[in-house]
Amino acid sequence: MIKNNNVCFFSDLDHTLIYSHRIQISQPKRVVEFLDGKEQSYMTHKTFTWLQKQKSFQLIPVTTRSQEQYNRIFIFQHEIPCTYSLVCNGGELLVHGIRDKMWHDETISLIQNSYDDLNKMKNVIKKIPGVKIHFVENLFFYFLLENPLKWASYLIKMVPSQKVLVLTGGEKKIYCLPRLLNKGVAIERFKRRFFLKKMFAAGDSDFDITMLNSADIAFVQPQLANKINNMNKIIISNKIFSDGICDYLSK
Repeated sequence: MIKNNNVCFFSDLDHTLIYSHRIQISQPKRVVEFLDGKEQSYMTHKTFTWLQKQKSFQLIPVTTRSQEQYNRIFIFQHEIPCTYSLVCNGGELLVHGIRDKMWHDETISLIQNSYDDLNKMKNVIKKIPGVKIHFVENLFFYFLLENPLKWASYLIKMVPSQKVLVLTGGEKKIYCLPRLLNKGVAIERFKRRFFLKKMFAAGDSDFDITMLNSADIAFVQPQLANKINNMNKIIISNKIFSDGICDYLSK
């Protein structure tokens, strides 16, 4: 059940609500993720406190992370509990941390016509020496190489496809995803299922463009603004993106 007048805030996580240990943030911060016993990600104290106290919407994390990777962010299980979460780029809906089978089955129906092209791309990648392919819940895959833009262009040239997107993320990652496995499709599906009245969204990368264009109000960083067609986009120029969103929604 969606509370708070059927208003949801769909937010990307990495570099939007939370920040890697590699990024220097000067504000007071809280550890929100450990990996192999080491601090992996942080949230500013300001954002953490605001999310705990706000009553005007329901937070729905939306991430390309797998369920296992998402579960490492422990605050969404306890301090800021999220009833619903969208992982695997929107391909899986978690309800109280449990995968929703109906959502999963709908996802498979949406993306099944992309499997042939995904397999063709996989076969091209396998010929590159030393590359390991990482599969995410059998919905999409990614691999790591130096010069990711170069290799993404090469893959698109070798396997032209209208059904699969090739995107880069981070310093070395190249993702191959079914075109309909995107965050915009996911939040529209969520809206229909739960009869939402209003959708806020925030994101920082190309993975978030469809979600930001689908939202009623979109919070974007300046470098992404030109890619967003949503007339109701709010450009947040603060050095810390999440804190800027807090400031705007607290007005």
